[in-house]
Amino acid sequence: MTSESKLQEVISSFYCTKNPDIKHFLENRAVPFEQFSKSKTYFLMDEEQLLNKKYAVMAYFTVALKVLKIADLDLSNRAIKELDGYSAKVSGEVISELPVYLIGQLAKNDTYKHDISGNFVLENAMSVISAAQEKVGGRIVLIECDNVESLLRFYTNNAFHVIREDSDKYIQLIRMIV
Repeated sequence: MTSESKLQEVISSFYCTKNPDIKHFLENRAVPFEQFSKSKTYFLMDEEQLLNKKYAVMAYFTVALKVLKIADLDLSNRAIKELDGYSAKVSGEVISELPVYLIGQLAKNDTYKHDISGNFVLENAMSVISAAQEKVGGRIVLIECDNVESLLRFYTNNAFHVIREDSDKYIQLIRMIV
């Protein structure tokens, strides 16, 4: 079996009936995004299945870099300085964009929804981001999620704060990591 067919086997083990976009990303975008260094996708695997040389994804998450446009948030210079960590201005101009780590996907497989917690998946994503942050810096993690009460509650319970509803009708939340 080729590595590509093995990867397709791994991907096909993932189901998410609540949000078909989650499966669609995994099947159609995760690999090309990896190949073009747009993002990295991480699988949390069923260890028992691995012992039997079978592959089953319990959950996955994707991490990428993004530029957060803050010019339209109507923030004070003090608030911008807090986000930036150093200053509200660069060369006399108010900062209008900040680099962020994006958790672009974070999902549990329906088959394992009672065997793995969302908190555990998020902790793994934050661990990857923390390792990158130690090497290259950065201060902010961004999540963009559907405007669903349970999702918003999950992220706010995990130290994320709503900053806006973007043009695609997603809610953007941020979390400071320093």
